[in-house]
Amino acid sequence: MQGDIQLIKAWFNAWRTRCFGPLSVYFTENVCYIESYGPMYQGLEELQHWVAHQVSVQVVDLWEIEKIQQVSSDEYMVTWYFEAHTNEDRIAFDGLSAINFRDGKIKRVAEYASKHEHTRPYQDL
Repeated sequence: MQGDIQLIKAWFNAWRTRCFGPLSVYFTENVCYIESYGPMYQGLEELQHWVAHQVSVQVVDLWEIEKIQQVSSDEYMVTWYFEAHTNEDRIAFDGLSAINFRDGKIKRVAEYASKHEHTRPYQDL
């Protein structure tokens, strides 16, 4: 469990520092990574291409883990806040990652996103 949590934290930190090292340190060979807005990367090769592309076009300013909750022996729910920028745009949102492990490495990530700013349309009732 502690090793899983440390690996999750290391992956998030790698985006902030832009120092990833070999992705095989984090992920199984047949990893499945699903981003919150639809793209899916199957296997280390596709994941490596995505990471290389993102590093070339985007800077992660903040990816702050709010909570890591173990929900089974090999699955964690991680809530977080994310900020990044490109030359043209700045993004910020809340998110959740469902992360599954196999043999001490991440085998699946499914990310979900929510707007960071919230409204209360019925607060004046």
